[in-house]
Formats: sequence, structure tokens, C-alpha cells
Amino acid sequence: MAEVVERGVLTASGEAWAVAVRRAEVIGPLALRARVGVDAVDNAAAAPVAAG
Repeated sequence: MAEVVERGVLTASGEAWAVAVRRAEVIGPLALRARVGVDAVDNAAAAPVAAG
């Protein structure tokens, strides 16, 4: 579980951070597109993501 240590600062476990990084690696390329089709989203969701 994440913890707010001071205003504007959030801490998270190494595992939670690693999950966030892996998700960003999948979402990032999709976010750069003006439009994203269902097929692209499905393919991104199905793609294996390297662990930590």
C-alpha cells in the first residue's frame, strides 16, 4: 500500500513501482497516438511484459 509522507510525496513498495513502470511501458505508445483502435489495445493488453 502506498503512503503519503508529506504533501505531494507518495511512497510505494518496489513491487508496486515495478508494476506501474510495466503498465506505463504498455500505455505510453498508445497514448502517443491520436486514435487507438480496439485491435491495438487488445494486442497491447495481450503482449507479454518483462518482469522487473
